[in-house]
Formats: sequence, structure tokens, C-alpha cells
Amino acid sequence: MKRVQQTGDEDCGVAAVAMLLDGRSRMTRKEAYQKAFEVLETKKRTRILQLASALERLGRPLRSGKMAPVPEGGLPTLQRDELVKLKFVRENSLHWMVWDHGRQQLLDPEEHESHFSEFHVLNQIEVAE
Repeated sequence: MKRVQQTGDEDCGVAAVAMLLDGRSRMTRKEAYQKAFEVLETKKRTRILQLASALERLGRPLRSGKMAPVPEGGLPTLQRDELVKLKFVRENSLHWMVWDHGRQQLLDPEEHESHFSEFHVLNQIEVAE
């Protein structure tokens, strides 16, 4: 899976969908982002139902439409690629990222390097394989 960078302040959901799409297609990152944007029809403050609907229409349905807490042991215990919702402590803001199970890495659509040690994983959603 390739990291897809968001293009604005509030389009992390679009970029997260693009990463999950990009991981299963032969599209470039730019093409995956554009496809995700077309399906979501918004770039601002995407909600889980919007993301679930977009992933379904793009062939990457969620295994469950419900958010679940990250299991004890943290992200490395997740068994597949996941859509992850985080809260940044310092800014008190919510943010979508993707857990890449294959690389055991959290992919952030925006650079938050200075905040990386200061976030809480709120919950995660399983994406169908």
C-alpha cells in the first residue's frame, strides 16, 4: 500500500479511502485520490458512513459498519488493513489514517511528525480483504 497525501486541511478521509483503494488496484496515487473524491463527493470532515459507502462502491467494503476499539496490544495486533480514527491531543482534532497490515505501519495522509507521540487511537474499522 502506498501513502496518499491529502491535498487540504480536511480531506484525510478522502486520502484514507484512496490508500485502501490504491492497495488493491493498479491506479496511481493521484488516480486513486481522484476516484475516492468522485465517490465521496466531498473533501471536508468525512464521517464513517460516508467512508463505508465509498469503500463499498469502490469494491473494498468494510467487514463491519461499526467502529471498534483497538485491541489490547495496539495496532500491531490487527490482522488486516484497517481504517483508523485518531484524536490528536494537542490540537483536540480528529483524523483518519490507515493501518497497513503488510508493513505493520500506520500511514498518515498528512505530515504530523511533531505530534506523532501525542495521539490516541479512538477506534478502528476492519476492511474486507
